[in-house]
Amino acid sequence: MKLRQRTKHVTESVALKAPGAKINGILIQEMVNDGIELIVGMHRDRQFGPVILVGLGGVLAELLNDVSAATCPLDSADVEDMLSELKGSRLLRGFRGGVARDLEALGDALVRLSELAGDLPDEIESIDINPLAVFAEGRGVKAVDALIVLRQSTAEVR
Repeated sequence: MKLRQRTKHVTESVALKAPGAKINGILIQEMVNDGIELIVGMHRDRQFGPVILVGLGGVLAELLNDVSAATCPLDSADVEDMLSELKGSRLLRGFRGGVARDLEALGDALVRLSELAGDLPDEIESIDINPLAVFAEGRGVKAVDALIVLRQSTAEVR
């Protein structure tokens, strides 16, 4: 089925099942498979400034609470330390014959997130990427879902 046909099918199905529903648009996303899901984020702490967080993501983020955090700026050694602190770090390295994951791309993503936090200190309050899919070695990473919260202006609104 072509994209236009699928879109029409979805809108017709909604009209049948919920006649009063208003459809503002349809979001089409790539289906992401075969990645280990991590949670990656940045929060601007009042005392320490920007802090980067990484941990097992998706539904495991809340279940296992397996996270590591470090203050910005990060370099590759910091990232290595953060990943080694995770209980689930062996999953990324090919646990029990599993596929080793693209730790270089993951490290690059964390360092770049740290740079973004440093480059825009007055604009971004927090960033939440959950999940960040980490694929097999050499295949990179992909943000599947993300939320960026902008900082509120401290200027008085009139």
